[in-house]
Amino acid sequence: MFAKVLAFAKSLILYVDELKQARRDIDSLQDDMRRVMQAVDRLTYQMEYLQKSQVDFEKNILLQFENQLLKFEKRLPPPKL
Repeated sequence: MFAKVLAFAKSLILYVDELKQARRDIDSLQDDMRRVMQAVDRLTYQMEYLQKSQVDFEKNILLQFENQLLKFEKRLPPPKL
């Protein structure tokens, strides 16, 4: 009978150790997940910034093109009627 109680106590101690390790693993995974989510947030912000920058760049190029076109049109002789 004493052997069964001792075996049960050993099993209980092992389960407690495994539970503590599992909790540490969960905490570590939660920290990793937090870091991943922060990285995703930063990448999302950077993607939005790059998209806005691209739109601004395209508008700027279009305005420069229109400006050059207007300068070119001013140099043309007037139409003959």
